[in-house]
Amino acid sequence: MTRSSLTLLSITVAMALAACARDEDRTADVAPADTATEVATTTPAPATEAAPPATPATPAAEPVTTADAASPVDNHFALLDTDHDGTVLAAEHASSAHAMFNTMDTNADGRVTAEEMDAAKGTLSADTRMSSADKIRTIDTNHDGVLTVAEHEAGSRTMFEKMDSDKNGQLTLAEVQAGHDATMGERQ
Repeated sequence: MTRSSLTLLSITVAMALAACARDEDRTADVAPADTATEVATTTPAPATEAAPPATPATPAAEPVTTADAASPVDNHFALLDTDHDGTVLAAEHASSAHAMFNTMDTNADGRVTAEEMDAAKGTLSADTRMSSADKIRTIDTNHDGVLTVAEHEAGSRTMFEKMDSDKNGQLTLAEVQAGHDATMGERQ
């Protein structure tokens, strides 16, 4: 493996770990079913001590569902915004696209098939509103059903330019969302 491949792999792994950490932070506030308050109100206090004043029990948090979780576009934007400043510059977008290609290219042959893209969807928090084959078809310039590094980079540049609606050289979450909706449709 080349040094740049290892570096990109390290960046991809770090971004995935950061996304997992954010998910753990979000669930850390969930109270267990038997909170200390609930136990205190059902267990009699020792006779020598005054019972603490009763406080209302904290209701159990609702389980996080797919509808409550961050959307694939939110997750994708978080991976793109490597400096976490709320915008994605062209260089961040290109670097992320390169790392994404390397993640999808599991056999390291410089080509990504629909099967490889499908296998990487969970790792990449991919938007599933469009099939992998359809995604490939949109940027597969030689129409052979697979993506090369060059095709993926060119498609990434084109997508950045389309999403940059105000042409300021950077993307906001709203621009990325609008770009994904326009490309993949608003169904989920």
